[in-house]
Amino acid sequence: MADWELIGVLSLEADAWRAWVEAEVDLYRACADLIAYTIARNERRLELRRRTEQLEQFSSVVSHDLRNPLNVLSGYLDMVDDDIPSSAHGPIDRAITRMETLVDNLLMLAKRGEAIGDTEPIAVCQVAEDAWKSIRAPHATLTIVDEIGGVQADPLRLRQLFENLFRNAVDHAGPVVDITIGPRDEADGVGMYVADDGPGVPDDVADSLFVSGVSTADSSGIGLAIVDRIADAHGWNVGVYNDGGAVFDISFGEETVVDPRESESTQTS
Repeated sequence: MADWELIGVLSLEADAWRAWVEAEVDLYRACADLIAYTIARNERRLELRRRTEQLEQFSSVVSHDLRNPLNVLSGYLDMVDDDIPSSAHGPIDRAITRMETLVDNLLMLAKRGEAIGDTEPIAVCQVAEDAWKSIRAPHATLTIVDEIGGVQADPLRLRQLFENLFRNAVDHAGPVVDITIGPRDEADGVGMYVADDGPGVPDDVADSLFVSGVSTADSSGIGLAIVDRIADAHGWNVGVYNDGGAVFDISFGEETVVDPRESESTQTS
């Protein structure tokens, strides 16, 4: 029996009549329980895998069907960008950006726990600059105060980490936010920080900021949860504190730090 459900029957026989002592009965019952729970666990695992595959397939279809009209809207918006004041099409632009972010984030959450794929040596600042190009915030600025170095990471997921942090800054600090990134102090270990000049993180949500669904702005609240998931999958730690705005502090695992020259040669090869 497992969870009061009959899984099977374990039969034990002896060549000659004998009385089973209580210790033997308890041992055989324990053995039967282990077999039953193993079978039940495997069945639950197969069912979970089946449902996860269905969720992945559904998410991919929805993502594809949503991206097509979004691309059309974005294309037409680019065509009229020079003819219509930004104040007139700004809400449309922000809505498209929000939908694109939601599609990307929801698609990642639907993955079967694989937060990262293959890793390679990467120049961190280069990924940050590439991620910034996808952020629709023409009045915001990004400043890299110093070279961060190289790290062994999944390039797509590291870029998504930056994109989510950048969008979070725009959402909470406004469209004219100034964002700075740079290396952590040597005394604090190897890593980086992403800071903005916004209002900072309210004390009442500081401990739950990386929990899915928690947000102090009009957003889904899953962007920072994905940041935390990506960092954790790489073996990194991410935290947040206030210092003239919100500062997201990410410490790299020593095993993921690489020579910057190695990461640059990989990207140019």
